[in-house]
Amino acid sequence: MRTCTTTALLLASSASALLYSTSPLISVGPRGSDPLFKTNLSDDAYHMAIINHRATHSVKFSPFPGIWRNQSDLNSDLEEWTWRVNVTYFAMPSEERENITRVTRIEDPYHVSTTYDFQWPGGGNLSDAMNRSTEGPPHGPFCVTVSTNLMPKNVSDLYKAENANSTSCEPVLGEECVKAILRHGSNVNFDNGCSKTGTSWARLPECQSTLGWTLRAPDPRGRPMFYRGFATATANIMPDDRNSPNLTEAERNNTLSSGEAFVGLQSGIVDGVNVTMDYLEAATRLQLMMISSTSGNMGAPQLLCMRVNTTVESAGNLVSATGVQTLRMVVVAALASFALTI
Repeated sequence: MRTCTTTALLLASSASALLYSTSPLISVGPRGSDPLFKTNLSDDAYHMAIINHRATHSVKFSPFPGIWRNQSDLNSDLEEWTWRVNVTYFAMPSEERENITRVTRIEDPYHVSTTYDFQWPGGGNLSDAMNRSTEGPPHGPFCVTVSTNLMPKNVSDLYKAENANSTSCEPVLGEECVKAILRHGSNVNFDNGCSKTGTSWARLPECQSTLGWTLRAPDPRGRPMFYRGFATATANIMPDDRNSPNLTEAERNNTLSSGEAFVGLQSGIVDGVNVTMDYLEAATRLQLMMISSTSGNMGAPQLLCMRVNTTVESAGNLVSATGVQTLRMVVVAALASFALTI
């Protein structure tokens, strides 16, 4: 397992320059889902595409059961949130195509985007929502870990239409794999906050019949990076001066609001001849995420699964007996310590 960790922000100018490459981008954190394009025209096209997404799916779940028992209903220890995933694609603005083609050699440039957001009762920001719990302030970080790679087809397709109203990963990964991930692959350290996962989930013995396939599934379209192997990215989406002491005042005030995206899985520039397949890969892939907090002793890790489109089979990697794990991508961590586990 290789782990790369950074606590510095990627400069906007550097991120913008890289966004005109064909490398995928992963961005995690408060307001961290937006890629930084070279011009306002591209930014506007991206935001319009996100608002008018082509596919979306929402699932209700109860985060951190046990921390909410000071509500008006004393018999309830649950608060229901919504996890939403949006998938879209768009053509890069015509005014920029010549420049993009010069950099990427792609004549018909498009971009595919997947974003995650949470919505909670009463709206407001994440800190306010967590402050309603019995544990009360001050709170530790809110750690989020996302799987960054396409899943093999035989794994994603285990999440079927009958699972579409649940975030449970057990129908896909199996009970023992989920237990092993929560036991050995946690993304939180009660002394230091958010951290890399303790063990690569795909290497856990209990997960070899599912996530283990990612280590030996080559990309059927011959792409050499990002699309093979297994990796996760972790960040704190509720940073403050207690759990992220190096933040500036502006960064501390940049809190996540209900309905605001906190994860962005971006394709980079792709060719128009491939954009439909790239979009289908994003819409049918298994979305895998862990959340945790150091709120008292109750914010134990939870593993969440979803597919946006379960009406068609996954367009993810085919399974082969051989394969090489390769990962090359651009990573932006917004306002938080960021850890990448391979």
